[in-house]
Amino acid sequence: MDVLLDALSSPGTMSTSQWVVLAIGSFIVLGSFYFILKLVKLIRSIGKTTYTPNIGVSKHPYKGQSVSKSTDVASEDEAANSSN
Repeated sequence: MDVLLDALSSPGTMSTSQWVVLAIGSFIVLGSFYFILKLVKLIRSIGKTTYTPNIGVSKHPYKGQSVSKSTDVASEDEAANSSN
């Protein structure tokens, strides 16, 4: 370990094999970190659902209005249609 620390303190003296060992070690550390992040994200997502049913008020043409307003508008539409 002391040899690696000495080589890191003066990178100009590092041999090719030391650079390869350093690169492989850094890839292993980064890969492990990425795997742990994905695993934590997966564990947190267990039990949560992104499913939203395709029915209900959100599909109603008067979306965002209260029920009484939408029934008032519907009765006005019926009154306009019956007068034509």
